[in-house]
Order: sequence, then structure tokens, then C-alpha cells
Amino acid sequence: MKKILFLCSRIPYPLIGGDKIRMFNSLKMLSQEYSIDLLYIDREDPKKNTEFLLKSFCNKVQCFKISILSHYIKTLIGFFLNNKPLQVNYYYDKRIQNWIDNNIDNYDMVYCNHIRTTEYVRKYNISKIVDFVDSIAMNYMKAYKNSSGIWKLIYKIEKERVASYEKEIAKEFDKKIVISHIDKDFIDPENKYSIKVIGNFVDDINYDKNLIINKNQLSFLGKMNYEPNVSAVVHFSKKIFPILKRKFPNLIFKIIGSYPTKKVKKLGNIEGIEITGFVENPYNEIQKSLLFIAPMISGAGVQNKILEAMKMGKCVITTEIGAEGLESLNGDELIISKNDNELLQNIISCIEKKNLIKNIEINSKKYISKHYSKQVIYSIFIDFIKN
Repeated sequence: MKKILFLCSRIPYPLIGGDKIRMFNSLKMLSQEYSIDLLYIDREDPKKNTEFLLKSFCNKVQCFKISILSHYIKTLIGFFLNNKPLQVNYYYDKRIQNWIDNNIDNYDMVYCNHIRTTEYVRKYNISKIVDFVDSIAMNYMKAYKNSSGIWKLIYKIEKERVASYEKEIAKEFDKKIVISHIDKDFIDPENKYSIKVIGNFVDDINYDKNLIINKNQLSFLGKMNYEPNVSAVVHFSKKIFPILKRKFPNLIFKIIGSYPTKKVKKLGNIEGIEITGFVENPYNEIQKSLLFIAPMISGAGVQNKILEAMKMGKCVITTEIGAEGLESLNGDELIISKNDNELLQNIISCIEKKNLIKNIEINSKKYISKHYSKQVIYSIFIDFIKN
């Protein structure tokens, strides 16, 4: 059995955020065909149950601890000494490089999750695979437009560095994966580098299907320190929800997800908005909601939160940015809004005419089964890696 070194810039479990879901699912799929050694970066040692779970898919698990202060120092030094993306400098550590230098000959190939780990193996003549996940440069270009202050400066610097770096990696690595055609076309508009589009599969979701739906509840799910999620709920909560609240006084909007920032927590002061923080089973909250709202105004790739809600058969209302990357839509699987007013009117229509929701709920499940099931994605993924 061939051996793969799997590099992650963070621990791939627990599954908090779409990035970890992508890492963990890739790890599981590869483990069916290859012997895997996992190397990841974290700020603390893994919990015993997490390490035990990871070892069920891996031959070895190697964790390198890097403090937040060390991350920042590396980023600052890199900013002045090279033109690499800030996040590549942020995750680069000489101890990791030395470990890879001493062990790379033990592997048949290396799999880099995200460009943050690619710097470690660029110099090696070994079969190299990179999962860009999405185009970070495109993500930062959108974030730059919606930011201010120091973050606007950071995004300005980073979007240019990342755009150049993504193209360098696409040229150097043997196999390249990305989550959607929109991200692929941004990284490689002339189709020079044969980047393969492979989406996330949606695994079985554990939730109570018998929970009674609260006809006054809207919900959003995401890691709430991630900029696109923060900007989405802040914009919706301040610009759109107050109008809905005046029309439907009993309406509530639940923002579900770990690590809410101060900006997100402040939204709890708006009447009708609830910030849950971490929830043991967030899908029960989604099940109780009449609608799942994904009002994205920035971001890139495919929104895993949308796929999961569709898998559950929920009516999803999102924006054009939120729907970016979803392939082969017929138009009746979810509701896509072009602007704030259309988003507002779509929500009002669904609340007032609940029969509109039924057809979408049925079609959303069918769509996920056809395009994002475990069987479909596994077949595409393994065939690409092998061939």
C-alpha cells in the first residue's frame, strides 16, 4: 500500500467549520486506499479522544505546537523578508521543515491541505497534491471591499500575494484540487494547470427529525469568527432583519456557531436575534427553523452550511455569493437573491406563503443526493488521485 504524508495547517477534528470538514473527509477517503501519516499544526496537544479518532484513519499522527505569539512573529518577519502570503509565513516553522526533510523519503506522495502547507514540500521531487479548497485570493478581494481600517490594509497586501502564490503552486504541483469552477477559473483562467473541481460530500447528519418547526424561526449556522460569516450576519441583522421584525413581530433569527466575535455578540442586543455560541447539536436548531438563511456578502468556494441544510430538506435562502460554486442548479433547489431587497422579499414570500417552501425542500434533498453524496464524491476523488 502506498504511503501518503498528509499536511494540515490545523487539526482536522472536531468538525467546527467547513475547512475542517473538508480536511477530515479527504483524510477518510484517502485512508480507504493508502497508508496515511498525518502532520498538523496546533497551539495545544490534542485531546485523547480526538487523537484516538484520527489514529483510526492514520498510521501516525504528528502534532507540532506553535504558540500564537510565534505565529505573529513569523508573519511579521516574513512580511519584510519575502513576498510570500502572510498566512504561509504564519504557518511556516523550521522544526516542521526539519522533520519533513528527514522523513520525506519514506513517502510515495504528499497531500497538502491548503496553500498554507505547500511551502514545506515545494523543493522536493515527489508526487505532490494540493487541495486549494477555494481561492483565498478571490475570498480576500471580496473581503477587501467590505472591510475598513487595519483589515483593509491586510487584505490589500494579502490578496495580491496570495493571487501570485496560488498560480505558482498550481504550476509546480502534480495534482491540484479546488472546490468549485468559480475558484478554478479565478486561479487558472486560461486552464493551463489542469485543476480538478471536487466538491465536499455531505455525510449523514444526526438530528431529531420529529422536532416541531417553529414558524417564526430563521437560522444561520457557521464558525462565527470567520470573516465571511461575521459580515453576513452583521449585514443581515442590521439592514434586513429589523424590517422583517416590524412586519412579523414574533420573528426570531438564531445565529448558531462557535467562537462568536464581539461584533457578533453585540447583535444579541437587537430584538429577536439570539446568539447561541457552541451548540452540542446545531442541526436540531436548523430542523426547528422555518427557513435557513445564508446572506453571504463575501467569501469563496462552496458554503458547507448550505449543503447541510439542503441535505436536511430545509428551504435555503441565500445570495449570489452564497450560491457560488454550486453546480448544475435548475433553480428550484434553493432561493437565490440578487440584492438586499430581493432577499427581503423572498423571505417575506416564504413566511406568508408556506406552500412555496415544500417544493424547494423536496428538490434540495434530491440535489444533494445526486451531486454531493459520499458515493459520488468518493468516486471522483479517488479516481483523480489514482490516475
